[in-house]
Amino acid sequence: MGKKATILIVDKEKILVDLLIRALSSSELSVIGATSAEEGARLVDLHGPDLVVIDPSIPNGIPLLSSIRSGPFKAKIVAVTRSEEIQNRIRGLGIDTTVDRNAGLDSLVGAIRASLPAILSILGEDNRVSVLVVDDEDEIRTVLAEFLTNHGYAVLLAKNGREALNNTYISDHYSS
Repeated sequence: MGKKATILIVDKEKILVDLLIRALSSSELSVIGATSAEEGARLVDLHGPDLVVIDPSIPNGIPLLSSIRSGPFKAKIVAVTRSEEIQNRIRGLGIDTTVDRNAGLDSLVGAIRASLPAILSILGEDNRVSVLVVDDEDEIRTVLAEFLTNHGYAVLLAKNGREALNNTYISDHYSS
């Protein structure tokens, strides 16, 4: 890998793509995303990513995996799927890592981290994904913050949308 590694996320769920882009981007990692195999193929050609995280169940996902595996780029691949049938199909393609979609974000991020050189830092300075909790009820914010903190997330709180947009939530960081 070069000085700045590139990760490509290809998943039909835009919210997951956006979350991973925000969570993984750092001065050492460029993270890009797509919600279709066609867009993913275009980004592979443009950027030659070092790591591709893909849901092979998207339309044309398996052919995209085949083309990445047989193409000029030597990207590592992390496949995210909940289907045993698809897991069996992609094993024959020599996929590096498979993650059960139901295992959650922590498992996926762990697989991504394991696929990158140890010298690269992701997820910010404290190695945790940051989650912003916005709710007008103190009790709900507290319960969510405790749950997320106990599961390894850095939690930021805001009482309403305006507070969240004005970045005043940063001073209301939850700590357990």
